[in-house]
Amino acid sequence: MKFRNRLIALAGLALMAGCANRGGGPQGGPKDLTPPKAASMTPENNATNVSKKKIELQFNEFVEVKSAQQKVIVSPPQKIPATIQANGKKVTIEFADSLIPNTTYTIDFTDALRDLNEGNVLDGFTYAFSTGNEIDTMQISGRVLNAMDLNPLSGVQVGIYETNLKGDSTGPLYQMPLRITKTDSTGHFTIKNIKDGTYDIYALEDKNSDYILTKGECFGFIDNSVKTAVESIERRDTVRIDLAKADANSKKKKKKLAEIPDSLRYKDTIVHSIVQHYTPDDVLLLASAIPTTPQKVKKTERKNPFRIDLYMQNENARKRPEVRCLNNIDILQRYSKKNDSITIWIKDSVMAAADTIKLEVKYETLDSLDKPTDKTDTIKAVFSKKMLQKLKKEKQTLGFAKIEDNVPFYAPLRVAFDRPVSEIDTSKIKLYSAEDTTWTQVPLTQYAVTEIDSTSSTNSGYFAGYEYKVEWNEDLKYTIKVDSGAAFGLGGVTNKALKKEFKIIGSDKYANLKVITKNSGKNPVIQLLNDKDEVIREKSEDANGTLFEHLAQGDYYLRLYNDENNDGEWTPGDFKEKRHAEKVFYLNTKVHLRANWDIDQEWDVEAIKLEKQKPETLKKEAAKNNSKKKKK
Repeated sequence: MKFRNRLIALAGLALMAGCANRGGGPQGGPKDLTPPKAASMTPENNATNVSKKKIELQFNEFVEVKSAQQKVIVSPPQKIPATIQANGKKVTIEFADSLIPNTTYTIDFTDALRDLNEGNVLDGFTYAFSTGNEIDTMQISGRVLNAMDLNPLSGVQVGIYETNLKGDSTGPLYQMPLRITKTDSTGHFTIKNIKDGTYDIYALEDKNSDYILTKGECFGFIDNSVKTAVESIERRDTVRIDLAKADANSKKKKKKLAEIPDSLRYKDTIVHSIVQHYTPDDVLLLASAIPTTPQKVKKTERKNPFRIDLYMQNENARKRPEVRCLNNIDILQRYSKKNDSITIWIKDSVMAAADTIKLEVKYETLDSLDKPTDKTDTIKAVFSKKMLQKLKKEKQTLGFAKIEDNVPFYAPLRVAFDRPVSEIDTSKIKLYSAEDTTWTQVPLTQYAVTEIDSTSSTNSGYFAGYEYKVEWNEDLKYTIKVDSGAAFGLGGVTNKALKKEFKIIGSDKYANLKVITKNSGKNPVIQLLNDKDEVIREKSEDANGTLFEHLAQGDYYLRLYNDENNDGEWTPGDFKEKRHAEKVFYLNTKVHLRANWDIDQEWDVEAIKLEKQKPETLKKEAAKNNSKKKKK
């Protein structure tokens, strides 16, 4: 009998287990999407005359505080961070610093507080108390944008400082703020629980959490102090009232209610209420940082015996690096546009065969006080003996720079080489055109010499190639022919024969854009951008309209900056000099160009508020790139 009872019990357990695992059975109900709620607080929210340094917040479910030290904002800021812990349904905040008398404290959890099981965020939960007899209630709101590209800056600290009418130093370079907050993903901020008064306000990308501006950190400020204010305003809200409430236990009544037309069932009512409007609520802070990475030689490459490439880290570089060969041989140098890479050619064939070439590179960098100073590095450019032997066995030739399959109608014919040349026999360079199958030679007249040495005004005896001005006909096809031995390059090498057929992209495939600005400020520079916010072209403004010619059909964007110091580039602000970053403006819409059209684009750069100028397409692209960087 006992054995039979055991079998029945085991069978029952198996049946229960089978039912529990059936795919078609109940799955535990809908997912919890409700964030936690505060059940009690000790002391109460907005309590006054608080002296205890320990706060306890009780919630209706198990909670966690994620990345408390980074996300939870305690104001006034604490020299010694408060301890914030979650245990079950309770969150405890314990202050290490002494509490300041007659001061309102605010603890803003931003998006750090969430339920433990589902991760539902209690967004924007804030707790406040006062050590005095009253709670300060004033607020200051605004936005922080990147001064260079007007992208919103998230997670940037914004602080207020007591206005110093004596003119003494104030701000994040000298002292901690009175109250702080951080910007959200849109760059928006609200500093709460402020005592009524007049304040200076600053933005600070506080990387080391010391509340003080450190070199390399992003900062922003406004010139004038702000005065807090509040006014009571009437707000009108439309509320929809259900005139026929359903009985939750009656399916029949629910069905009948569903049949009643909305026009008879619902009534819209205007509800009047009084709300407090705090100002200022439109503070705009444009933040920038002075680059502090010192210039240095980043990488050296020796691609062949005659060529050395130097790559510079060139932040803060105000002048071009100087290169000298310590092997006491002549060199040719070619600098990139930003002087961040230098190509060096060795003229001496005998020395080029040496496996090691020593170079002296003199450049400007920063000292410990961020002051410009000169530094000299000795660089060894090595080309292995094994590779030298291999090259000696192989016959070296002079290569050509690439000629595209499709050449724009406005471009010259370029015959250029992969190393400096000392001589070209132009009679061995021929151009032919044909409409069908009959080829006709096109006369060539030398248009320009492409220099190889960009460091000297004297002729080095070497050049990169020739350019020829040709009146192209887009209805014809062309062939360039260069006979072997037409040019002699560094190291005594010469070229092989070249034959290349190509076509012309006609003028009807391009558009022209003239930009006519208003209120453009001092020394305006107009930049033409693609949909990734990248500069395609830029020009100093022309008073009669800035013309961008020969543009491919498509969508473009416009940015303008005021080159106030006239150095040819955008310059960030300087806190010590109380100097703002150079102003930047965006045309708030894209410019669509159609082939074979001339477009005149009028643009009043101050017609729209700065924070609303940047087109949404470019904002989304910036947000996408930031998301990728965070994942990395």
